[in-house]
Amino acid sequence: MPGQDLHLRLPGPRDTRAASRCRVHLPGRLRLRRGRGRLPVPHRAGRGLTRGRAMFRHLVPLCLSTTLLLAGCMTQPKDLDLALTRPTTHERFVVALRPLVQPVPVNRLHAWEVSVTTRAGAPVPNAQIEVDGGMPEHGHGLPTQPRVTKELGDGRYLIEGMKFSMTGWWELKLRVQASSGEVDTVTFNQVIGPPGAAPASLGMRSDPSSRLP
Repeated sequence: MPGQDLHLRLPGPRDTRAASRCRVHLPGRLRLRRGRGRLPVPHRAGRGLTRGRAMFRHLVPLCLSTTLLLAGCMTQPKDLDLALTRPTTHERFVVALRPLVQPVPVNRLHAWEVSVTTRAGAPVPNAQIEVDGGMPEHGHGLPTQPRVTKELGDGRYLIEGMKFSMTGWWELKLRVQASSGEVDTVTFNQVIGPPGAAPASLGMRSDPSSRLP
């Protein structure tokens, strides 16, 4: 037990009838006495057990966190809507996106154009637009912080700093606030493919009747 000495008898190097004392102090060091000399031997059994329990206590929450993280990730739907023009969540606006470079590059900064109109089709000037997004399947956001840098007129705005760090399913989330104070959000799906892929697989598919002019 911890704090107690365990005495063993071992044959001495010169006289087999001589007794040597072996004292074990737990937890601590094991001291082996033979005659007048001392040979210190580290005692690691207790420490190993303690470290093993500590490791187990840390691994359990880590495994649970990993499981929850993977459970929170989404799988790309088979009928994923890739339309680049859509009404906002509460149908206050109609928002259209258009990449200014085709095909959409991977791991390179580029720009997009966004158009905001009312439900009746009137341009929405002086809007405040915030850009966010990420990969639902991987559970991470955009590698950059794209933002609107210029108002182009007729309800059109320039988004710069866009970047997709890898191929796959991405979401682009916009928050639109009109000068009147109305606020709404919209989410676009983008499937970024490898260089040379067809435009449809690069998230370029949209409703033909509602494309930007």
